[in-house]
Amino acid sequence: MFDLDLDPHGFFKVPSYQRLGSSLEGDNRGIFLAGTCKGPMNIEECVNDASAVSEQVIESLLTSPNPPAKGE
Repeated sequence: MFDLDLDPHGFFKVPSYQRLGSSLEGDNRGIFLAGTCKGPMNIEECVNDASAVSEQVIESLLTSPNPPAKGE
């Protein structure tokens, strides 16, 4: 559906520098990956990753040239 790359172990491929909190660039901009879809994580790592990604989502929405209308 989104044509996302997988690593050799079947997890979504993300750059190593972007392991914590991941938003994709290029054609897949606006897709955010969090948690164990990127690789094995314990619960604490998963929660930290979700927190980092939620901050990226908020930042993306606030800086978007076309923010969602109120009530959406």
